[in-house]
Amino acid sequence: MGVYTGSGPTDPVVGNKVSVTNFGVPTSDAVQALASATSSYTPTIGGTGWVLGNATLTGNYTQVGKAVFVRIVFTFGSTSAAGSGSLTFSLPVTAAGTNHVLAQTTLDASPAGRYNGVAVTTTTTVLPYYTPSAAGGADRTGATGVPITWANGDIVTISGWYEAA
Repeated sequence: MGVYTGSGPTDPVVGNKVSVTNFGVPTSDAVQALASATSSYTPTIGGTGWVLGNATLTGNYTQVGKAVFVRIVFTFGSTSAAGSGSLTFSLPVTAAGTNHVLAQTTLDASPAGRYNGVAVTTTTTVLPYYTPSAAGGADRTGATGVPITWANGDIVTISGWYEAA
């Protein structure tokens, strides 16, 4: 089976033209349009005592109907401070209810380590992130010393999709 390399006949089922990327992989024009529709937003950090300082906090999202695809990246800075309350980030679009689950990972800069878990919407506008639970223990929210001793260069990445209100 070869790779499609033409400029595309019309798909007889859907009626969309097929186009070819520079990599020789066919994609629909609709998918290409969605990929270029990503918008940036500036998430806000929340949680008792959390201080952004010179951290970087960025967000990107694409909304297709009621589906919101989001990516948040938080890089702890040298003047940032971890709080005693659960670490939270704002969402770009109000969620339809609670308990939408997204993926998250925390990278500890020193010592190097990765802590994977989930991020869950708990209100229609805020996205807290949860660390994996200890063996036999309950899930813990990000706070001072959890899941790591927060320091310059530590990174939290959250990505996934949820339903908009």
